[in-house]
Amino acid sequence: MSNISISILTGSQISQHIEAIAQLRIDIFKEYPYLYDGNLEYEIRYLKKFMDTPDSMIVILNNSAHIVGAITGLPLKYEDDIIKEPWLKQHKPLDKVYYFSEILIYPEYRGKGLGKQLFEAAEATARDFSVYDCFSLATVIRADNHPSKPADYKALDNFWIHHGYHKDETLICQIPWKEIDKADISSKPLLFWIKN
Repeated sequence: MSNISISILTGSQISQHIEAIAQLRIDIFKEYPYLYDGNLEYEIRYLKKFMDTPDSMIVILNNSAHIVGAITGLPLKYEDDIIKEPWLKQHKPLDKVYYFSEILIYPEYRGKGLGKQLFEAAEATARDFSVYDCFSLATVIRADNHPSKPADYKALDNFWIHHGYHKDETLICQIPWKEIDKADISSKPLLFWIKN
């Protein structure tokens, strides 16, 4: 895949690609285990925070002129209160934690080592800030027998473990969103992974 490239976007650079990244979020989070029913207006509004927040970034995977993957990241202290809540309850300091809030790749680009390259580029960029001594991300918790779980579904646990992350069972937040084919919004638990 010689036409694949990785770019680090910060500040106003993000605005040039914000609609494509918003659509990527909608498309990927529609899949299990998130089953998220997103809309473009909300997603664009959500992504604008990465334009204005210090040390934030969006790392994108390009196939020629098209964005086919992305990772967003920002210091945890600037995240929404609902994300910070379990950290504060455990009296864990936030100032040195860098949070990767989503890792997204279209299905046809998975299993080719591109996710590894994308994630390592994001980690390297966060490391270059020379401020953070802890990286974190969160994954949704679903029951093993969830009715929407595909037969061939593979969780990314081994991917995170390979990159040096471990689950912290004391850090679970509750985030509300509307699922596809559901009438109402409901909260889902997300578990944090940590890398020191």
